[in-house]
This record gives sequence, C-alpha cells and structure tokens, in this order.
Amino acid sequence: MLTNQIRKCPVHGYFKGTSCPQCGEEGKFILSEEEVDILGRTITKILRHKPEKYHLEIDEHGYVNIDEMVQEIRFYNRRLHFVGPSHIYAVVLTDGKGRYQLSDNKRYLRATYGHTIDVDLSDLPSDGIPEILYYPTSEEEFDILKENGILPSDRRWVHLSSSAEKAYIAGLYHFDSPLLIPIKSDVVLESGEKIYHAGQEVFICKFVPPESMMEPQKFEGSVDEETLQEIKLSKEKKIKARQEGW
Repeated sequence: MLTNQIRKCPVHGYFKGTSCPQCGEEGKFILSEEEVDILGRTITKILRHKPEKYHLEIDEHGYVNIDEMVQEIRFYNRRLHFVGPSHIYAVVLTDGKGRYQLSDNKRYLRATYGHTIDVDLSDLPSDGIPEILYYPTSEEEFDILKENGILPSDRRWVHLSSSAEKAYIAGLYHFDSPLLIPIKSDVVLESGEKIYHAGQEVFICKFVPPESMMEPQKFEGSVDEETLQEIKLSKEKKIKARQEGW
C-alpha cells in the first residue's frame, strides 16, 4: 500500500512514498502521513474557507503570505509547532491534483478551486478547454439542473472534470451511485460564460446553461479499492472536523 509520507530527494526534490520515484533514493524525511493530512487540511481551510480564523489576510485573487501562514499555523496547532515554509512547499509540490498555485516569487500561495469564499480566479488559464467536460449528479438532481442549469452550491464556482472517471470519483463524495452529465464546453462559452483550468483535470465556471448539458450517463469503468477507501476516510474526517469545529 502506498504511503503519503513526504520525503525529499537531494536531486529530484519532494516526493510522496518511501523512495524517490525517479532514482530510488530514500531521501530525507519531511512529514509523516498524519502530519501531511493535518497540514493539508489546515492549508485548505485557510486558503478556501476561513483565513480570518487564523487572522490571515487573503488578497482578491486568493493569495496568502506563506511566512504569515506558517506563524499562525504554529500558534493555533501545537501538533504543527515545527512547521516552516519548506513544509508548505512539500505539501504543495507533491499535490497530485494541482490544487495550489505559488506566486512567481514563491512568497504567496493560493488554492485554485474549492472555495467557499469569494476570490477572483479570472487570471487562471482559459485556453485549451476540452470539448466535453463532466459534472456528477443524481437522477433526482438532474431533473432540476436540466431546467435551471448548474450554479455553484456550497462552493463559489461550478467544478467540472475533463474525464468521466474523475467526475465519477468526485461524485462519490456526495452520491452513492453518481450519474455523469456530459457538458458541451463550446455551448457554455457561446453563452458568454468563461471556463478556467483550475487543476490537473479540474475546470471551473460560474454557470452551466441547460442547453450545454447532454443526457446523464452511468460510469462504465471501475474505481480501485484504495481510492474507495480514501473517499470513505475523507467522509469520516469531514464529519469529525465538523464535530471539532474545523
């Protein structure tokens, strides 16, 4: 089973696992699996949801000063008293979903999607949008969406996936057996809406018009047991986090 601990290869930099995937070097230990989880959730909370809880300022494009972030994380979480900027970089640079973006001078960090607070993400790339994007739903929800289109729900942006598999996995966090709505991106763009490339396979927009939506389909592939277990654990952690006031 793969481990999410982070180590650093002297040649190839940060990686997740016990040996560098490029050269096999064991590397220097940086963060344990538990520390990666705690620090990752803390960074996510700051950048996407509640920077004010940590008394941090977030600019209009969603960037937060990393040095200030480190100070507040140390102060508010004793389990992360050792954290420095290098630990932030380690989490960001080993994130397989492309959820974060460093500023050009590497002093500021932002999340590129998943926000429940208002940030201006219109500086994200808007070219090279796939012809078809996917949105997970349920049969009952689709009856509403096909009449009104798709608007953000608990997030500030609508999140679309470039692959059916990724959309299905995203849907499993919300539905037991999600259906997938294929979205014609050219119809969305012709309506005047903008679509931005926010993560490796994540695209965001403010509204998906009904005329761009095709009939929902079932996912014909399969999801590996490790991913299913990760989804289960994520749901459990979210429940626990709410109970603890995260």
